[in-house]
Amino acid sequence: MPQQTALRSLGWSAVESAIGVGMSLLTVLIIARFIGPAEFGLFSLALVTVQILTAVIAQLFNEAIVQREDLGPDHIATAFWTSVVLGFVMAAACAGMGRVLADHYAEPRLGAILAWLGLGIVIEGVNGALLARMRRDMQFRWIAIRTAAGRFAGAAVGIAMAFGGWGVWALVAQTLVGNAVSLACVWAVAPERPRFHWSAARLGELLRVAIPSLGATLLWIAGSRLFAIAVGAVLGRAALGHFSMAFRLIDVLQQLSLGVVNKIALPLLSRRQSDPAALRAGFLAATERTALVVVPLFAGLAVAAPVLVPLVLGPAWEPTIGVLQILSVSIILVGITQFQSAVFTAVGRAHLNLVAPAVTMLITLPMVVLAAPFGLEAATGSWLLRHAVTIPLVLAMTRNVLNLGAGDQLRGTVAPLVAGVAMTLAVAAADHAVLHALGPWPRLMGMVATGAAVYAASILLLAPSVPLSIARRIGAGLRA
Repeated sequence: MPQQTALRSLGWSAVESAIGVGMSLLTVLIIARFIGPAEFGLFSLALVTVQILTAVIAQLFNEAIVQREDLGPDHIATAFWTSVVLGFVMAAACAGMGRVLADHYAEPRLGAILAWLGLGIVIEGVNGALLARMRRDMQFRWIAIRTAAGRFAGAAVGIAMAFGGWGVWALVAQTLVGNAVSLACVWAVAPERPRFHWSAARLGELLRVAIPSLGATLLWIAGSRLFAIAVGAVLGRAALGHFSMAFRLIDVLQQLSLGVVNKIALPLLSRRQSDPAALRAGFLAATERTALVVVPLFAGLAVAAPVLVPLVLGPAWEPTIGVLQILSVSIILVGITQFQSAVFTAVGRAHLNLVAPAVTMLITLPMVVLAAPFGLEAATGSWLLRHAVTIPLVLAMTRNVLNLGAGDQLRGTVAPLVAGVAMTLAVAAADHAVLHALGPWPRLMGMVATGAAVYAASILLLAPSVPLSIARRIGAGLRA
């Protein structure tokens, strides 16, 4: 694929992520000021269930369609109609689970909330195969337009309802309206409409990649959602609200950094699946350049959290600070080992992606149950500790697939990590000496400026060739 096409796709992917997470966060922050942690925790309880079921539909054929070299119309039609039928089945299951959860939590509204949110699962069933085809063809411009339209429409309705005193229903309406508008946009710009056709043979071909990929996704989602349920069950709805808000804030930077490159990583690496040398080179370059961005973003978020959270959310959300800091460290560790999963899928060994989330499920839930009685931060710390087991496993599997040792896989992350530590220490020192005496916004801006300057200087000192190489590539792509 030409370099300019990859850069253009990366740019549109960044636009989509910026609009998507930016509008989602802005809307949630506005609504959160009106409904408070308890109501936000109620919505989070419903969302836990819906997101697990939605992932089955949205992710079922996504990677299988993107990865497949000989994709044909029969594959798309089969994936489309299978997803649509499953969407209705999952929506019915969601409504049924709503009644059970409403009785369990003694919260009658949960049943109605889940029934309405189940409609979004049907929409994902219609969207799934069409969006996967657009991603495979690197049509990120249209995907960005679709995301923008859905987010703006959902935000307008959600904020208006929050002002009108609708409480948790403002978040429900925001979700459904955004999904409906996104569906209309995808259907309008899809390069081809699926015909009425279904093939068991084509389904079997897709499922060879789809089942392990979906299994890994479900395990990751289930692990995080069950973790959240355990927090809510032991520590209460308000604690769950703080935990969920920290996840929302983390998701903004995660989508703007990891999310952007993840969307184009699999299409690009899949095109190199028959060339091991090119696949290794692409993997190493992606790891190094992603670490260059991810480390300062999340290290900066961790050090600025005590100022940022009260400023943006208000004093009622101060218990979110510690959770946000712990999760920031976790995302740094995820970021420097995220492309291994794309490599496994690209070479047709997607089953390897099941190992790390399965281990996470086994060790995280017992840990959070033991840690939760000691407080929210202790419970969140148990989520961070899973990396001590999963990262060595992932590095070992990648060594076998790419013939790269753990040191070679992580070599490109050393300079960003060292620079991130220097940045964090410098910001903390500047805040203690000078910045703490300023107002909230000047203090935050001072922390950002100090961190950016120290990180940039550290990178230029430790690995000057990396930013120069990136600048040359961007320049070449823009000139082309």
